[in-house]
Amino acid sequence: MTTRMLMACLSVFVVACGGELGTDDAGSLASSSATSGSASRTYEVCPGPEAQDQLLAAIFHAQQGDTVMLCPGRFEFDSEIPIHEKRGLTLKGAGKDQTIVSFLSSNYSAGFSAARTTGLTIEGLTVEDANSTAVFIMDSSQFTVRDLRTRWNGYDTCDTSQEAENSCSKHGEIGMVIEFSRDILVEDSEFFGATAFGLGFSLPHNALVRRVLAAHNNIGVWSDNPRALTVTDSDIEANAVGVLLTEDRDFSLPGAKSVFTGNRIKANNTPNFARTGNGFAALPSGIGMLHVAVDQLEVTNNEFLDNGTTGLAIINAALLNSTQASHKYDRFPEGINVHANLFRDNGGEPGQPDPRAGPAAAFVPLVIAKNGGKAAQIAWDGATDSPNDCKEVPRDERGVPLDQPNPDSPRDAPRTDERGRPNFSENDPEPNCRYTMWKFDESGKLRPENLIYIDNNRFESTRPQTALVDDFVNFHLTSSNQQQVVQDLLVPASNDLSPHAGTLPSWPLAEPAVPYRLDPRSASDRVKSTQVEKTCAGGPKNQVNWEALLRYNCPRLSDYGLFDDPKDPRHSPRERGMLYKINSPLFSDYAVKYRFIFVPPGKKISYADYEGDPNVSYDNNPQRSMNLPVGSVIVKTFAFRTDDSAGQTVDEQVIETRLLIKRQEYDRVSWVGMAYRWMDTPSGRIAKLAPEGASVPVSFDYLDEDPDVVNADGQRRRYTGSTDIYSVPSASSCAACHGGTMRDPGASPISIKPRHLNREEHCIATGSKQNQLNCLVAAGMLDTLPDDPANLERTPRWNVPGDSGHAPGSPRDVHDRMRAYLEINCSYCHAPDGFARISRVSLDSFRRVDSNYGICRPPLLSGRFGDRRFDIEPGNAEMSVLPHRDSISSFLRMPPLARSLHNMEAHELMEDWINRALIDPSVEVHDTDACNRGGPPIALP
Repeated sequence: MTTRMLMACLSVFVVACGGELGTDDAGSLASSSATSGSASRTYEVCPGPEAQDQLLAAIFHAQQGDTVMLCPGRFEFDSEIPIHEKRGLTLKGAGKDQTIVSFLSSNYSAGFSAARTTGLTIEGLTVEDANSTAVFIMDSSQFTVRDLRTRWNGYDTCDTSQEAENSCSKHGEIGMVIEFSRDILVEDSEFFGATAFGLGFSLPHNALVRRVLAAHNNIGVWSDNPRALTVTDSDIEANAVGVLLTEDRDFSLPGAKSVFTGNRIKANNTPNFARTGNGFAALPSGIGMLHVAVDQLEVTNNEFLDNGTTGLAIINAALLNSTQASHKYDRFPEGINVHANLFRDNGGEPGQPDPRAGPAAAFVPLVIAKNGGKAAQIAWDGATDSPNDCKEVPRDERGVPLDQPNPDSPRDAPRTDERGRPNFSENDPEPNCRYTMWKFDESGKLRPENLIYIDNNRFESTRPQTALVDDFVNFHLTSSNQQQVVQDLLVPASNDLSPHAGTLPSWPLAEPAVPYRLDPRSASDRVKSTQVEKTCAGGPKNQVNWEALLRYNCPRLSDYGLFDDPKDPRHSPRERGMLYKINSPLFSDYAVKYRFIFVPPGKKISYADYEGDPNVSYDNNPQRSMNLPVGSVIVKTFAFRTDDSAGQTVDEQVIETRLLIKRQEYDRVSWVGMAYRWMDTPSGRIAKLAPEGASVPVSFDYLDEDPDVVNADGQRRRYTGSTDIYSVPSASSCAACHGGTMRDPGASPISIKPRHLNREEHCIATGSKQNQLNCLVAAGMLDTLPDDPANLERTPRWNVPGDSGHAPGSPRDVHDRMRAYLEINCSYCHAPDGFARISRVSLDSFRRVDSNYGICRPPLLSGRFGDRRFDIEPGNAEMSVLPHRDSISSFLRMPPLARSLHNMEAHELMEDWINRALIDPSVEVHDTDACNRGGPPIALP
């Protein structure tokens, strides 16, 4: 055995053990080099049956400056690989031709996912056959992707219409998508075979893409609201549409200052193979670049070659969706600079109308008909904005006009750009009118910086099919509104480019702040295995080991000393610990849960809520919990119970105990989440750290502990069933649900909010039954309450009719209880700062029930749900996506983690809510008219 093989085997063994690796473990690591005053480490994982567990454990243990190395070979994973809340981590394969990671057997949506990371690098591997998204990155900064390939096997057959419908449309939607992130470098990578897009961005800021190949996708490269996005020296070919740039109606911050330069956008003529029902199915194939509504785009020194419909199309958003959007939204593309490009042989074979697109299929034939039967290498719809009567400058969330400074409202972008355009944030209120004064001069004409310039380009025709194709057409079709279409048909097309003569100053190319450089202070956070062993195993007897909790991931739950009986985490918490319950708990395959909160001696929780005293209320963020001091611990144990016919417990199988620990890092506080799996050993029951998670068979047969929860016959509700795949989540996945950009870093608590805790239970501190909020005060763990709990916020028990305060079973009662269920089960991700924020659906209990709550809104993965067109279609639960995703067990299930069974009782309430409550006049619901306006695939997602 070679030295390298020996080192690799040793490193895999150490990772597989699941213990904390320290800087003194250099002898078992592939490398150990000094970085910023500390020893960086490499964890090596090679193909084999334990590789997935080893990789998950390595990611959890890795610290700033570390590398997780995947050996050459093929990996078969059946789980998503999460990389959340990490800083300065490198995930590295041996090269995209040597390290292959397949997710063909996975029951999860994504392959690799990374949220709220800083300084992450992914390089040197191929990711293939993910269910939906091969690589998903969001809310991150300073990250690098290089030498990456994403693909679906069979992607090179997507060029034929028969295979497109029968094979390629079954691929996943996305190769790699990067959302709400900044300082991005993607280079020397390839993206093949996605049914939506190969490489995509949502609200990128300062992103550089260079030397990539995007081919055989439905869309090669896509971005909405790009800010300082540069794509250069890349090949975008053999897709249905090469490049699609859009301005999303639901995200406030508009695109600006993006550059496409030095690219070859070639032969994007693959028949559209998006799933029927997906919004992208509305796009005609054969377009090199389609630009919709984005401002300040420079297209220069590119080659547009052999794209059958057109090389470049510039249109306003109303041509795709004529419905009235927010007053924040600007549907017109302005400040466009197209110069010094080569357009050769585009428009020779326009894409045939796709009947799946509905009325939108008529636009390409209409354009050609208006242009005398000819296509064009560049096409513009001719839509321009005009002045209106709005003189009111939009205001920020604190009421200050955006053209004035406000230090109390910090932002990532200036409040207005150099043209005077408002740069909205998500928290800014809806303006009273659409402010456009910044666009026009005193005579009402668009200012020069807001015009579209198409100049100094070279047009060539070398094939008979393109001999009659025009260089340019203004086709004068400005909206999909039927009345406007009729008016536009009376306006002839024009081939005159002279109104577009001239140019704008070039935008600077993106310069992302990479590579990430470690902060020297981070060395103080690194730990050694000797420190872990000494502090964890050598903690004080019969006391909570606060020192270990503050810093170390102990290998055994008992090391923390949280309970009087180290073998039983269901009762008897030690000092500064309290048992609590919540009104509407998260559903976890019918597990019984025991919840405890621990607060360090001498410290207290600071009260905060969403509704109530403005001095203690959350700042427009219903996901924020009360403020727990550093060292606090949330403990939740999951068990499966068997009761006799009288309801007496005869057996209870304790499966796992999860911890959320608030720790102080060198520059911030952060919540660490991890699970301990209970198992039998020769010395008895112990709980071992399981960073890789687990899948466990369980069964249950018990009465609901709440006597108010009854069935239709008025009898105590009994739950009976089993599953072979109860999921203990990997530690790295905790932050997916618990994390958010407007919460504490890491896996922030979900349930520690007054509205969830506001209920009466037995209080050990007083020896009597009282409200849990008062009990926390009595125990010295909470500072004070602003009012009597009866006057504070409270969510009802979702499964107790009448607990909302309305008549039991009435539409208002059903509505309020269903909202409580959706909040605790869904809103931690479906929030403006959550993991599912791209869906634009938020499900907290305080939100207006409208399209942003899912009412008549096309689902994010439209086309996956048969004929179901909307997340929630009031009056029609059968055709609503929400109850469908709640009931299925495939990767499309919701919630996506830690659930294999269907909550039948909640599903019944959900159907009643949609079918009856949402159409009752007593329940306020908005945007229901959208259900009557069609749905996908007519509108872009």
